[in-house]
Amino acid sequence: MAVRYQQRYFKRKRQCFAAAFCALLLNACASSVADTTNGWEKGIFFQPLHQDAYLSDAYWFDLTDYLKRVGIRRVYVQWTRHDNHRFQFPDNWLLRRLKWLDKDFELIIGLDADSQYFEFINESADSRYFQAYIQQNKDWLNELSNLTNALNIHVDGYYFPGEFNDSALSDQNFLNHVTRTFSQWQQTLSTPIYVSTFYSGKVSPEHYRKQLLQLQQSGIRLLHQDGVGTQAVAATLRASVLKAIPTQTAVIRELFEYQSGTFAPRSNTDIEAAIAAATDSDAFFSLRYLPLTKSE
Repeated sequence: MAVRYQQRYFKRKRQCFAAAFCALLLNACASSVADTTNGWEKGIFFQPLHQDAYLSDAYWFDLTDYLKRVGIRRVYVQWTRHDNHRFQFPDNWLLRRLKWLDKDFELIIGLDADSQYFEFINESADSRYFQAYIQQNKDWLNELSNLTNALNIHVDGYYFPGEFNDSALSDQNFLNHVTRTFSQWQQTLSTPIYVSTFYSGKVSPEHYRKQLLQLQQSGIRLLHQDGVGTQAVAATLRASVLKAIPTQTAVIRELFEYQSGTFAPRSNTDIEAAIAAATDSDAFFSLRYLPLTKSE
């Protein structure tokens, strides 16, 4: 009896140990997946301009080498069309550069930018304009996806070039409309939509947090602009906002500063220190302010 009891006892102990080990292993795996698939990689923004068409292959080689050395793994292309300009000439240069970047980086490809957007959205929260602008971007995405597929460019996500501030989102009806519209659009795509926001001081940091949380319910991925370069609000308030934003929100670190009525790159030392200290949920604005590119 005693021997059989001990055998059963140790058998149950082994079973309990095995079950506990499996549970720990599963939890560890789940934690690892959660840590590595949160949708963010250390990134940087690229704003295409027509003058960039004439940058040499040697320049792009040096640029990609620099980005890899400082740990950048993702490039956000802010737009691929701007006020109906498609950056095609000469020789379809922007698509060729996207193909070049695709070799070494994740690509979040921007859609169709409109210079009138801020007037209609962040100044007046115009829902009818927004709906028309969304359709314009949907149409361009369909055309753009055909172009990228033809060149075997892998697209990791799409960036919506329109931005939102707390002032526009303080109109609850407009916020509801934006959330619903993005939710419907995101459900039709297999890749995520990325959208950036910024804080203007219209509402409290806590209210801004609630605005972002509602937007995130649509399934899109949000990036908050830190405002260090624009200096639209005081540094103490910027710090409060950074603490308030939802944890799944990435931060766009501005690599420029306001000097004598204009925006200029921060010092090389500041820029390189900021990139070195960045986490995967940081993105930098922008390529044009990097030490490598200041003279270009």
